[in-house]
Amino acid sequence: MALTQTPGSSLTTLCDCVVLSHRRVGVTDDLGTVSRIVQLAIMDALAIAYAARNWDRTQETAEENRQRFRQIQFKP
Repeated sequence: MALTQTPGSSLTTLCDCVVLSHRRVGVTDDLGTVSRIVQLAIMDALAIAYAARNWDRTQETAEENRQRFRQIQFKP
């Protein structure tokens, strides 16, 4: 999955799903900050939706990750 403002980018050729975001042309005062925040919000919403639809698997994966982090954290 890719989230981009450029539909013809090389990234889009590598992905099964492309989500396009839009930024007004000629807006330079925000230096892309607003569009980046919107992109992050979109990705957060997609991640939350996926986790909600696959709750059991999400819990299993979260527990596996916690165990891995503990192993790495306390590794001599």
